Amino acid sequence: TIFASLDYMLTAPTSNTFLIPSVLTEISSSSSSSSSISTSLFKSTLHIHPSIKSFSQVLNLSHGSLKIKSEPNAGGNSVASEVLSFDILRLMYGCSLLKTEMELEYFPAGGKITDYSISVFGIENIGVSVTRAYSYNKVFDVNDGIVLLEKKLKGIKESSRLVMKKFWKNKQILHIFADNEEVGKVLEEVWNNGVGNEVKGNTVAIVTVVNNAPWIFKANAKSE
Repeated sequence: TIFASLDYMLTAPTSNTFLIPSVLTEISSSSSSSSSISTSLFKSTLHIHPSIKSFSQVLNLSHGSLKIKSEPNAGGNSVASEVLSFDILRLMYGCSLLKTEMELEYFPAGGKITDYSISVFGIENIGVSVTRAYSYNKVFDVNDGIVLLEKKLKGIKESSRLVMKKFWKNKQILHIFADNEEVGKVLEEVWNNGVGNEVKGNTVAIVTVVNNAPWIFKANAKSE
């Protein structure tokens, strides 16, 4: 399946269109604390228009993406990936933005937080955590993948536990940008064979392999 905007094109298996709604609907009706549900990892490929050399040149964004871009966040160098994450999920699955990073509230404060929350397929308050995986001066290997996924998945569990009930999330999506197809394959292998179900919980993972956009990724590390 091909999804296109003026600035980029996305390709994904047609099966994703049917499987992701099914997985989200199935797990949203289950206990958010369940650790017995093993979900799949879904892959897509992002093709940025070759004329776009920086994030500032991405001009055709949705209202929700512009809101994420313009509002304060918790810091770091991840604004571009968070903005594009929402735009991609909106384009592919028709989601709506509910809360940005700093609009979500937690108690006690000071723990792990979620990047934004969405409504999708009629399910409210799905959290989305965004991260990036990429090679830097060495091959991104299975150990790198395990470290990244375990760190992010544990953070997701913590943020889901601490979020205030008015923002309660049925579940979360972990959206990972990979800087090439090989990194995407490593993440898929680790998700399927290197991380236990007790770590995954009921998180759905989406890996987007990126072409022509090195500016999405940091220049001095393999992963966040």
